[in-house]
Amino acid sequence: MATPQAAEGRMGWTLPHTTGPDDTAFLTALLGHLEQGLCVDERREFAAGLSYGAAMATALVCALDGRLSGVAAVAGLNIVRPCERRPPPTTIVAFHGTADRIVPYRGGHPFQDATGELRTLADLVVLDPVEQAAAGWANLLGCTGRTTTPVGADPGA
Repeated sequence: MATPQAAEGRMGWTLPHTTGPDDTAFLTALLGHLEQGLCVDERREFAAGLSYGAAMATALVCALDGRLSGVAAVAGLNIVRPCERRPPPTTIVAFHGTADRIVPYRGGHPFQDATGELRTLADLVVLDPVEQAAAGWANLLGCTGRTTTPVGADPGA
């Protein structure tokens, strides 16, 4: 397991196709380095992250074009939209809380309680509702059926 961090002094990762340091190239190179130096089953490579890290892990589904078997995104699936071209099948498991005020489940502006400069930046961003984001990723990956299950719900219902 490797736990890379965004560079010191930065608020988070630079997502693919955005301006800033090429974190996608860094993570691609890191994965290649790990594959060469360790006993790695390349059919079982996964990415996971929380919040903006979840967005980066999810974005890697497209950016790494099939190198990942799966992604676990916690509170960040709706930060990045699905890519335009269909990547190879990849499992995505996402967890979100409906009361999250930083990455709102129902979509809208992130950091709902922020003030000052962070509020100004957050007002520039509008996130899709998580259920819409999940449906978009499922559609991209060719999945059908239910995309979300509330905690405590009967999965057979």
